Amino acid sequence: MPPATRPARTAPDGLTAREAARLPAILAELVGRGGTVIAYEIETDLARRARGLLAEDWPQVRVIEGSAMT
Repeated sequence: MPPATRPARTAPDGLTAREAARLPAILAELVGRGGTVIAYEIETDLARRARGLLAEDWPQVRVIEGSAMT
């Protein structure tokens, strides 16, 4: 049986900040430093943490708190 692991801190929808930052990071690699990636995250805390994870390596990513639908 594998050792017990501590679960990642998740948002109410079950996403972790790393998961929320994964697609914007991939897109940032595709567009390069000269491009721009805009990511929307409904959960305020998740947006803040994803922004922190992306800031150093992918400054071309902008994480906006809110829905892309409104």
